[in-house]
Amino acid sequence: MEVVNGGVNGQTSSQIAARMLAATHLHRCPTILWAGRNNYDQPQTVLRDMDAMVAALALVGNTNRFLVFGVINSSYSGYEDQGTLPHRMIVDLNRELSVRYGERFVPVREILIEASDPKNAGDRVDFAHDVPPGSLRSDALHLNESGYGVLVKYLLQHKMTLLRGDWGWVERVSMGVQEGRWALQAEVRLGWPYQVESSEDLVHWRGEFVLIRPETKTLEWEVPTSADPRRFYRLLRLPD
Repeated sequence: MEVVNGGVNGQTSSQIAARMLAATHLHRCPTILWAGRNNYDQPQTVLRDMDAMVAALALVGNTNRFLVFGVINSSYSGYEDQGTLPHRMIVDLNRELSVRYGERFVPVREILIEASDPKNAGDRVDFAHDVPPGSLRSDALHLNESGYGVLVKYLLQHKMTLLRGDWGWVERVSMGVQEGRWALQAEVRLGWPYQVESSEDLVHWRGEFVLIRPETKTLEWEVPTSADPRRFYRLLRLPD
């Protein structure tokens, strides 16, 4: 499975949203949205940008294969420690994201703080200030390998079914030869429209065939004889 890391240090939620909205070829993929750290003092902008990204996923039918990560605070000279205005702004922003996205929201800040090592003096100080522990950071803000490991463990235990989504609409997809010609074959759930797309580079896709609500569970589509033999194909369930 290919993983695309679209993170760019220092970008605001609007800059992240602009790049994400332009990457339409990825909108059907399982997606993690993590934005707002660099402009959490503009909560309405962050919320607007996040809503726009989630709406873009929904436009292509991706309503159940995404997660929204919460914003974390730093240990920059106590600037975002508990009791400060920046800390309150981050907590309030995360609360609103949680309300909007429910179980798809991942409370990254709280997960990291709960993973503090009570035997580590620095972690005890960070815990008292309600800051992600230094043992899980590479600097005052960014996570180290152990910090990302904590997040991965949490996702595997609690969120992977949400990231995978419901793929119950298809039971089997394969390519086979029928009477000397290649054909895509699938066992699908009735009641939904489907589309076959092709690509020569796995980035740019074009529609080849649309079937509006097939009457049988078996879907078959013959590859045109003129098609490049190195072409890739995929089957999509279209929005109702």
